[in-house]
Amino acid sequence: MVLDINKLAKSPIKIKICSFFHQNPAAIDTTRNIALWINHDLKETERALEELVKDKMLLAHRISSATAYAYTRDTNITMKIKETFKLKKTGPSIKSRKRTANRKKGGGKMLKKLIKCSLVLIVTVLLAGCATTESLQQRSREQSATIINLSSEIKRLNTELDKLTKSKAELAETKLKLENKLKDEIAKGELKVEMQDRGLVVTMVAEVLFDSGKAGIKPNSKKTLEKVAAILNSGRTKNNLIYVEGHTDNVPIKYSGYKSNWELSTTRATEVLHFFVDECKVNPVRISATGYGKYRPLGLNNTTSNRARNRRVEVIISPDRMKKRGTKHTK
Repeated sequence: MVLDINKLAKSPIKIKICSFFHQNPAAIDTTRNIALWINHDLKETERALEELVKDKMLLAHRISSATAYAYTRDTNITMKIKETFKLKKTGPSIKSRKRTANRKKGGGKMLKKLIKCSLVLIVTVLLAGCATTESLQQRSREQSATIINLSSEIKRLNTELDKLTKSKAELAETKLKLENKLKDEIAKGELKVEMQDRGLVVTMVAEVLFDSGKAGIKPNSKKTLEKVAAILNSGRTKNNLIYVEGHTDNVPIKYSGYKSNWELSTTRATEVLHFFVDECKVNPVRISATGYGKYRPLGLNNTTSNRARNRRVEVIISPDRMKKRGTKHTK
């Protein structure tokens, strides 16, 4: 909007205005500037009004949308309320709902217990696994030590078995020598030579060596003992241990002066030992004597012939060998 001075001069107040402008020419420019400022302000005001109208229209649209949304929401809420009331009318009873809730709670508790038990089981298995691993390692170490000890023992036993096998072979050779040297006595039934587990056994009938109830060696039987001693002192068995054993029947001692058959059998075995050592020079380190009395018979003492068989002296050449020093022996 522009202020027109010429038009303003024709208005009813033209006389006063014209007089004022004629008297103050500079006021025309000021008035024009004021008019321009008012015109600019009016345009800004119009623009602001237009924006306000737009805002009002947008606000009205939003209010309308909000109203529609609220209406829709209220409608949905109303429908849900109606459905709820319907469910309450037609749904399960209060007791049934309580049982269902209790089941759910019970199920939750059971699940918690199951989880706890599972955790405890897992921890137990892990701890047991650690303990089991340590136990297995300890057992493995013990078994390894046992295997080493067994291997050493097996080696030692194999060595002894080799020695024993060799000694058995030597005893078999000695047996042939004794049978050849004592063939006459064997033929007469005065003695016999046989291989047993304990070694080479020379069994001599007591009546050939001693009188009844006596322990003195008969002079005519000393030749037989000398033949045996010759084999003991020769060959590869000259270091083998020798055991002399005396045996009797079960007839009690009455007139010989011995307390029992034990003393008689022991004295007879000792007499043979002394003959081997004193007369035949058998090494005393390798020989010993024992009396068993009636307690190790070859058979029943029910006949005269059986009792005669049980009265005997046995000379055992052991597969065990004596050591070079001392009284101990080796195998």
